[in-house]
This record gives sequence, structure tokens and C-alpha cells, in this order.
Amino acid sequence: MSNANYEVDEKMYGLSKGLYYYGKVLSIADYEGKPLYHVHYHGFGPRYREWLTEDFMLKDTPENKEKAEKMRKGQELKDKLHKHYGTTKLPMDIDSLSTLFQIPEHTSKSYAPIQLDVPHELRSILKNDFDQMTNHSNVATLPCQPTVRHILRGFLVSLDQKTRDECSKLIESLEAYFEMYIGTSLLIQSERPQFELWKHFLLVQERILDIQNQGDSEKRPRLEEPQSPLSVTPVQHEINSAFPYKIETDILGFCDIYGGEHLLRLLIQPFLLCPPTSLVDSTYQNWVETNVNALLSYLSNFRQSIFLMTYSNAESVKNLGKVYVKKAKLFLRQPHEPPDESDNEMKQDETVTILPSVSDEPS
Repeated sequence: MSNANYEVDEKMYGLSKGLYYYGKVLSIADYEGKPLYHVHYHGFGPRYREWLTEDFMLKDTPENKEKAEKMRKGQELKDKLHKHYGTTKLPMDIDSLSTLFQIPEHTSKSYAPIQLDVPHELRSILKNDFDQMTNHSNVATLPCQPTVRHILRGFLVSLDQKTRDECSKLIESLEAYFEMYIGTSLLIQSERPQFELWKHFLLVQERILDIQNQGDSEKRPRLEEPQSPLSVTPVQHEINSAFPYKIETDILGFCDIYGGEHLLRLLIQPFLLCPPTSLVDSTYQNWVETNVNALLSYLSNFRQSIFLMTYSNAESVKNLGKVYVKKAKLFLRQPHEPPDESDNEMKQDETVTILPSVSDEPS
């Protein structure tokens, strides 16, 4: 393309998840009149190849090489974090985090990442959360109260009716983003075993629901509230009994497990909330920026009732979940049949209610 500033096979540095990686251009495509580059990163397999715009690329110069190496060396916890399209971190200094996920100065002026005003009180909460994990070897006690879903719906209730209607889609998107990124970008290594425990809990409950529906001539939609407790087979009862925590609240996803500190980790990462303006209308970007900042203000104003996280020793939590995860994997690999009539004769105290739904009304 005549307006392309890079050529095929040209060496360059590509920005992926806040870090620059050395690579080369494989091919060039046209995207709405702008060049789009397919890049391969040196030392990584084909599955890590990406399509980048020039906003996310640097020329192969000594200055840019030094810049890329400086950014990577600044990742003190890079070997502890889950890798997904590159590595990321949750640094102690909130100011360095706010710049880590933004496009650097050299890039096109057409890109302006959303500007977040993180109140001082929330910065302190994040620092304390990070200190608990890195310096005291603790992890959050799950499920949290209040949960991410309760917090976001509480924010909606605090708004006037007109603003509430406008923000409802944003809240739905934030919940979806949280479900998507919690396991790839928002946890450090010490939190991974705990995530695996709850991930397998959700997978088991989903499988049990599917088994129940197999026995219905008219399948009940997933997550619909049961008219009565769902009966389970002895095998299903055994796997539920192996779960190390007593579940007293409705759990439909990770938004019903994690809490305010985890939500903050998502909100301070602009790239996850809003992609570049070359792909998104600037009006929408401004709307996201305004409402996310309003949400941050809400979290700060009601912080004493939102950030109630308690912590547990990471190693103890890891050991606690080993047995369940092992049984859950075995359960998920096995074929299962719907419960027969004899299973319905289980005692009432052995009947397990599976995934009741949460109300559609904000709480």
C-alpha cells in the first residue's frame, strides 16, 4: 500500500498487552483505507501472531529497542503472571499501571485512550490488595461480599432513571468483560489455583444442569430458576459434597464470586474497556470514559460498604481445592445419564439446589 510505513519482512516492535515484542511484518492488508499489518513475534509460535495498526508498532531502531527492553524489565512479576497475548502485571504504583496500558507518546495523535480519574482512596485500596498478595502470600477469601455483580447493580440503582437506562448496556458489557478477562489478565500466579477451583465448580454445575435438561421433554432454559430443588444422582451429589466451601448465595459466573478489588483491576485498564478510536467511534469512547469515571466515583464514595475483602493464606487455599479439582476433572470427562425415578427418592437434606438465578432487578 502506498500509505504504508512498514514493508513485508521489515523488522519492528509490536505492542501486545502493554509490552513491546520484537518481530517482523508478514503481510499487509487494507482496513478502511488504512494499512493493517500481520506480525510475527520473534521467539513465539504462530498462534501469537497478530494484526496491528501502525499505532501499535515501533521502528527497529536502537532507541526503540532500549524502550522495549526497559518496559519489559519493569515487569517485576512477569514470571508470576498468566500469559495471554503477552504478559501483564499489577504494579504497586498505580500511576505506572495507568500508563502501562495506554498508547505511548510517539503514536498517532488520532488515538486517545480513555482518561481515568482514579480517586486517591481507590489507589490505596489497590495498593493494599497488591501488598496482601505479594508481601504476605495471601489471596482473597471467595466468594466475596459484595460481589462484582452486586456492586455494578448497586451503581445502577444510584442513578436517575434516564441515566440508568443509558448505563445499563455499559454495566452488561463490564460484566461480560470481567467474565472474559478474570482468568487471563486480572490475576497473579498465586491466585491461579483458587481460580481453577471456582472455574471447575461452575463447569460442574453447568454439566449437572445439562444432564437434568436431557431428561426433560421440554428443556428448561439454562439459568432459569427451578420451580423446585433439582434432584441429583449419587455421583452428582458426591461431587457437590466434595466442594470445600458452603455456597449460600446464587452463583452464575465469576461476577458472583469475585469482589470490589477485582473489579478495580479491570476498571484501571483502559485497553480492556475501550479499543483504539480507529476502530471505535470517538463519541462512544467519550461516553465510556464519562460513565466509567462516574463508576469510580461511586466506588470511592461507598468504599466502606463495598471493599470488605478478607484474605486467606494462598498455600492453604491451594491445598484445599486440590481434591475437588481432581474429582471435578474426572466428573467432567465421564458420560452421564439423567437421574431416574429412584434418584428422586433421595432424602430432602440430600437434595441439592443447582445454580438458582439472580433477580433481573438491580440490587
